[in-house]
Amino acid sequence: MMTCFKRITKTVQKATLAMSSVCSYIILLITITVSIEVIGRYVFNHPTSWVWPINRQLFGIFILMAMAYTQSENGHIRIEVFYNHFPPRLKTVATWFAFIVALSFVGVLVWQTSKMAISAVAVSEKVSGVFKLPVYPFKVLIPIASTLLGVELIISFFKKKKATMKMTDIRLFFSSILSDHVRMNSFHHLRLFGILLNK
Repeated sequence: MMTCFKRITKTVQKATLAMSSVCSYIILLITITVSIEVIGRYVFNHPTSWVWPINRQLFGIFILMAMAYTQSENGHIRIEVFYNHFPPRLKTVATWFAFIVALSFVGVLVWQTSKMAISAVAVSEKVSGVFKLPVYPFKVLIPIASTLLGVELIISFFKKKKATMKMTDIRLFFSSILSDHVRMNSFHHLRLFGILLNK
C-alpha cells in the first residue's frame, strides 16, 4: 500500500515539475504580448483584439501551475499564530477543516473550468477579431492544472498525517515499554514484599 502511494506521489510530482518548468516560460510570453499591446496602442494607435483574452488564459494557467508546484514543495505561507497554541485535538480538527475547505475549493475550480474547457472545445473557441487565434487549448490546460493542484494537496496532507502517525506510533511504543517496565518492577516489588512477609 505504502509502495503504491510512494509511486503515485513520485509520478504526480514529476508531472507537476515538468508542467511547471514549461509553464515558467509563460511569463516571458505574457511580457512579449503585453509589450506588443502597449506599443500597438500608444505608439501606432492600433490596439490588438487578441492580447487580453490570450493573456487572461495564460495567466490563469501560470497561477494554477505555480500553486501546484508550491504545494508540492510545501512552500505555501502558513499563519500559525493561533494554531501553535491549540491543544492536539483542536489542531487535528483545524487541519482537517482547512484540508476539506481547500479541497472543496479546488474541486469546484476543476468542475467549473472543465465545463468551460468542454464548451470551448465544442465550438473550437477562437479570439474575436481579425486574428482568429484558438483559445480552447489554453482553456483545456486550466482544469488539468487545477487537478494537479488538488492531487498535490491530497498528497501533502496525507504525507503530513503519515509523519504525525509515525510520531504517535513512536510515543505509543515508548509508552508501552515504560508501562511494561513499571508492571515488571511492580511485580518484582510485590514478590519481594511477599518474601519479606513470609520471613
